[in-house]
Amino acid sequence: MKVLFITQTFFPSYSGGTETYLLNVALELANRGISSLILCTNSNEKDGLYSYKGIPVQNVGKELNLFKEVDHKFAVLTILSAVNWINQWYKPKGKMKPDEAVELKALFVKD
Repeated sequence: MKVLFITQTFFPSYSGGTETYLLNVALELANRGISSLILCTNSNEKDGLYSYKGIPVQNVGKELNLFKEVDHKFAVLTILSAVNWINQWYKPKGKMKPDEAVELKALFVKD
């Protein structure tokens, strides 16, 4: 399995909450043997592929203009709402064990 993260900014030029969160998730996935790539669309770094703490980052520059400004409170509440609804569809006897679900859910609310 490979995971693609798409973000507007990333390390080392930016080091806010979103960047820290994505880095932590990518590092946790790497610890579990799952590779990931962070696609960054608005960085001060030169365009191209680089690595940050062992995680590959592809900077495609500002010209793609993939992101629009959003209300941060709205974005955070939307993510937390999605996380809170897991109990509506999660099946404890399903493929993912309860401990795994708790660990993955915790990744969404780490700061």
